[in-house]
Amino acid sequence: MDSNFQSDGYKNTGCYNIQCLGFVQIDRSFAFGGDVKPVSIYNESLSEIQFVIKKDKESGNWWLALVDKILGYWPGALFPATEMGSGHFSREGYGKASYFQDIGYYNGIRNFTVEGNLIPYATKSSCYDVQIAEDNKGFDGTHFYNGGPGFSIDCL
Repeated sequence: MDSNFQSDGYKNTGCYNIQCLGFVQIDRSFAFGGDVKPVSIYNESLSEIQFVIKKDKESGNWWLALVDKILGYWPGALFPATEMGSGHFSREGYGKASYFQDIGYYNGIRNFTVEGNLIPYATKSSCYDVQIAEDNKGFDGTHFYNGGPGFSIDCL
């Protein structure tokens, strides 16, 4: 079995890296699979990479952009469910759990907005979780932490 597949109890229905079939790279100036430096160090120094993952409502494809460069997309058929996991639960917070800041969505007229109430939802809270927060001072905006150990005997 290919070790790149992990979701749904290792039944080959999900994937986490570029070696998996499906990702369509459209910009060849970025080398996927190479090192991205600097790296974050757990509970010490943090590094940031600005990217956008956006679902196209018409095609269902998930587009990946780094800053303002569109790199490629995953066909929507690859994702029948959303799963997450950084290895550490959201309660561990900044520098430990996966962290997304300044989140929002594109409304019907293609304007980016953060209006509305976001409701955290995790299908298997013993495996993954998510916590949403607001920063009214403007530094992090609407943000969330997510993660968890992923597949284990506790998640069956």
